[in-house]
Amino acid sequence: MARNTNPNALRIPNLANSADRIIQESLDETRRRNLQGPRTGLPSGQEEPNFSTEEPLILSPTHGYDFGPYLNQVLNRLRVNWYTLIPEVARLGKKGRVVTTFTITPSGTITDLQMRANSGTDAMDRAAMGSISLSNPFPKLPAGFDGDHLTLQITFLYNYR
Repeated sequence: MARNTNPNALRIPNLANSADRIIQESLDETRRRNLQGPRTGLPSGQEEPNFSTEEPLILSPTHGYDFGPYLNQVLNRLRVNWYTLIPEVARLGKKGRVVTTFTITPSGTITDLQMRANSGTDAMDRAAMGSISLSNPFPKLPAGFDGDHLTLQITFLYNYR
């Protein structure tokens, strides 16, 4: 098997599971986009793209704990990673909605990552899923929470106002 000698190639060794594959595909797409150089602006009459998430939905028992500050940390980390992976098709205005669920363990590790509804555009789906994988692990669950996990539903919105 030929070895890639390009020092600029982004590779994750031993892609063993689908989350790693999603990350690798997103990294490859980002590298291709960066090699194309800067964009020259939006076509006439086109609005600036809008990327946002719906409020997270907590799917597991909260045991009365207020997760507001913790969820802000989770969303901030997700957004930072997602914005680096958003594909060109979305930056050019294509709409999409990706619904995901995942569980956060007490240590902050993500388990059971699933896509519940896809956008119909593979690159948008990969960016949403990749942002979650890149955010792993999140901060530890708050010490005052007496549950053993937190399951969230996060919806990624591309160009919905």
